[in-house]
Amino acid sequence: MLQTAYALYPWLLDLSKPKDGLFRAVLSFFMVILAISLWHLWFVKKSKKIVAQLPPGPRGLPIVGYLPFLGTDNLHLSFTELAATYGPIFKLWLGNKLCVVISSPELAKEVVRDHDVTFSERDPPIAAQVASFGCNDIAFDSYSNPRWKNKRKVLATELLTNARLNACYGLRREQVMNGLKDVYENVGKPIDIGKWTYLVALNVAISMILGGELPGEKGAAIEGNLKENSSESMVLMGKPNVSDIFPAIARFDIQGIERGMRKINQQFNRLLESVIEVAIDKEKDMKSSEQKLGFLELLLHLERNNNEDNASPLTMDEVKGLLVDILVGGTDTTTTMVEWTMAELMQHPEIMEKVKKELSDVVGVNNTVEEFHLSNLSYLNAVIKEIFRLHPALPLLVPRCPARSVHLNGYTIPKGKNPLEFRPERFLNDPDNSNHYGNDFRFMPFGSGRRKCPGIPLGEKLLFFILASLLHSFEWRLPHGIVLDMSGKFGIVMKKKEPILLIPTPRLTNLDANCNKMLQTACISFSWLLNVGNQKDGLFPASFSFLVAILGISLLYSFWKARKPMAPLPPGPRGLPILGYLPFLGFDNLHLVFTELGGVYGPIYKLWLGNKLTVVISSPSLVKEVVRDHDIAFSEREPPIAAQIITFGSSDIAFDSYSSPSWKNKRKVLATDMLSNANLNACYDLRREQVMKMVEDVYENVGKPIDIGELAFCTLINLIGKMVWGGALRGEKGTAVEGRFKEISSQMVVLMGKPNISDIFPAIAWFDMQGIQRGIK
Repeated sequence: MLQTAYALYPWLLDLSKPKDGLFRAVLSFFMVILAISLWHLWFVKKSKKIVAQLPPGPRGLPIVGYLPFLGTDNLHLSFTELAATYGPIFKLWLGNKLCVVISSPELAKEVVRDHDVTFSERDPPIAAQVASFGCNDIAFDSYSNPRWKNKRKVLATELLTNARLNACYGLRREQVMNGLKDVYENVGKPIDIGKWTYLVALNVAISMILGGELPGEKGAAIEGNLKENSSESMVLMGKPNVSDIFPAIARFDIQGIERGMRKINQQFNRLLESVIEVAIDKEKDMKSSEQKLGFLELLLHLERNNNEDNASPLTMDEVKGLLVDILVGGTDTTTTMVEWTMAELMQHPEIMEKVKKELSDVVGVNNTVEEFHLSNLSYLNAVIKEIFRLHPALPLLVPRCPARSVHLNGYTIPKGKNPLEFRPERFLNDPDNSNHYGNDFRFMPFGSGRRKCPGIPLGEKLLFFILASLLHSFEWRLPHGIVLDMSGKFGIVMKKKEPILLIPTPRLTNLDANCNKMLQTACISFSWLLNVGNQKDGLFPASFSFLVAILGISLLYSFWKARKPMAPLPPGPRGLPILGYLPFLGFDNLHLVFTELGGVYGPIYKLWLGNKLTVVISSPSLVKEVVRDHDIAFSEREPPIAAQIITFGSSDIAFDSYSSPSWKNKRKVLATDMLSNANLNACYDLRREQVMKMVEDVYENVGKPIDIGELAFCTLINLIGKMVWGGALRGEKGTAVEGRFKEISSQMVVLMGKPNISDIFPAIAWFDMQGIQRGIK
């Protein structure tokens, strides 16, 4: 305690050290509050007899309490350290205000559920009172105020319903697309993700409030001023204010926060009045049957129409207060979450790759993200949940003020698993079905109980949409030489201490690729049929060359297919006569095409490839049925022609028939004799020799581009060759044999990888139109 006092005195005397605005303000009024110290001691002595037993907590100094030792850079981390010393519930005297901090799920449940009504009061900061037109919003208004419930009902059941949010989707999409186009125009340059997201989120909020953009130059000026005022308000609301800690001296406004906020609020009020006038004029021109799309139009309608008691449901100040809630709640928190998400993904590139793969699978490589995609992005959902847990926008939420004395007991602190590690997988297949809607008391980014944020649906849609669009449309990298700073800056919103600057590279070839895909595919297929010079792969020109020939047997094929009875088949896309779905399939990324089709037709569907029926499954439960429950039934093969030749008439185990008596014997020889652990361990020196040679080759080419695929292939061919014949072949003849073996193996792999039209249409296999059979032989 003595050391602490010695450390405090230099701090009090060092005027040149601007630790933060709160400390300088404490110093400036320290002499003033000494004059009321006697009154303070008298008050404490008088109230000591009636104060119940308080939780434990650190001692502080007279008058200022624990304030000088707390710091405001990362207040939630300071509280975490104190909780490790004093337990999951402890007290702090900040000035003459008693603060109780809880930090366990059990106690959180008691506060926000068991004693929700008691803890639903607020102690609003002065800046918030001014910004919300005298606490006429729902964030800071008193729960005991009868009008609070009415305002929350309006916000939750009128403005932020799923139906109204869905109706406003076009407005959100327009602003996000405009933001993406801005990024495209600055490709290759560092982009401030926080600033970009804030402008997009603010444009979305303003568009939803106004029901679109304000017309003309005057409208553009009003929107620009709204953005500027909203930004300034958030800066002032995020500053610690000594007047909130010492209400007795609030009239002096030592830091000037109240004066600054009133000046901004006056400007903001004039802007809102202008916007309201435009909305009233617009409403006069609307027909009564037209839906009121903008939030402001609906609020004005509720403000002017009386209820059954002949009292206005909303006052004009309440309309303005709710607009402030929407502007503030829909912009700064979203911006902070996007910044933290992008920062964590840049720190964890393997997670970034998983997110991009999921986006490619669900959305499609050349499509833009739409809101209907979001429900299928399970891994991105897990990433955002992990951000909510690890970097909550409001780490302390909005402090609650109990309406009466409450006793909290029976708390424990469960041990977590790597709580500081960024690991989205913790939310995949979670047996507890953890969510961020206030029912899981381990993390509550939107609060819980009666004071839970009513804007969760909007915040979710906006955050998911912006993140998915950014990650799907661009590759992101840090500027050269930049090391990412992951520290935070405490305030009303927990922002990153340093803005995150990233350089984008386009992923999508066409930003506006949102037309009807089936129509697009049909057009492509017909142009492909007419374009003989199309050299996409060997299958396409060969298909065109025999099209005339197979038309001659089409009637016979149709007759045979009509007569043959067929059991009910899975659903699947329609194809063309004879060719089936082949022209629409492509072979560049067949597994991704199958994934997209699975999203349309379900986890089991059929495809006609020529006259061959192919059934595709893509769910774990169906895979289990195939490879375990019906393993024997599905153990047969239909070997490609090239594979039959290479394997000497399917005499291997990969393509031989399972019903062949010799198949089991061959598998036994391979599994128990050749590839046993003992035999592989005996060949270790041969493998090590080839790997060491590979490493030496790389060292000899340091600083030069290296083809990793070619390097790996040559190493594996050498390695397998040595294991096959037990070492190196001797002499020049041996070297020549090894070289020729590598060359032939490479050619075989190339021919085996080509799609062969003879495999799809066996009736014309003897023509060998692509020459694959002749080449393999």
